[in-house]
Amino acid sequence: MDIIIKLVYGMKILKDSKRKLVFILLIFVITIVSITACTNKPEKEIENDSYKFEQDSSLSKFINPNIQKEVLESDIGVVAPKLAFASDNYAGILNYNGLLIYNINDKKLSSAIDIKGLGFDQIQGDKAIDISSNNEYLILSKFGEKKGYIYSFEDKYLSKTDDISKIESKRAEYPNFDEINTVKLKIGEKDKEIDVIKTENRYVILILDYNNLKNSDFLEVDKNYDIVSKFKLYK
Repeated sequence: MDIIIKLVYGMKILKDSKRKLVFILLIFVITIVSITACTNKPEKEIENDSYKFEQDSSLSKFINPNIQKEVLESDIGVVAPKLAFASDNYAGILNYNGLLIYNINDKKLSSAIDIKGLGFDQIQGDKAIDISSNNEYLILSKFGEKKGYIYSFEDKYLSKTDDISKIESKRAEYPNFDEINTVKLKIGEKDKEIDVIKTENRYVILILDYNNLKNSDFLEVDKNYDIVSKFKLYK
């Protein structure tokens, strides 16, 4: 009788052990599946979750295409207007009076931002305006600061952000001296001073007319130095 009881008890322990083993294996499988699902989350979804913003109507007054005249009629002095950014369809010209945003495809001014009104009172130095962009947005901040502003190229509105690092963007890439000289030679402007931003597939070029900024030329050339687009800053 004692042997039968011990046998039954032993079988119960074995059965309980199997249940525990099955339970542990189940937990392990669920964990692996969860990790895999998170790892394989679509990149676009993660990117979209990282930044969402809406128009801040209180900032609308700082979007003012009329400042184009102030920028292009200002005294060049020691700081000439410069190319500030270039995306697939847009490029910007910056001086202390504002940031002009041009639509390269349409060959005309798209909009302009009153940077002084937003609190950017320097375009050089440690606390100067820091500009980066992607194909949808323009990001404005001060060097070393996380908070800033976002401008939508398509919808033409501004919004505040507490953390600009949430938005994937790039600063302008400026070629070195030798590459700039090569560009000047290839486009037949070797005797003029030019400002150049290099992108993946092209160069965006500003040829300043120091006597009259309105007559300055905006160019887009491909990597073979063929002119894709050319127009005056003001027309």
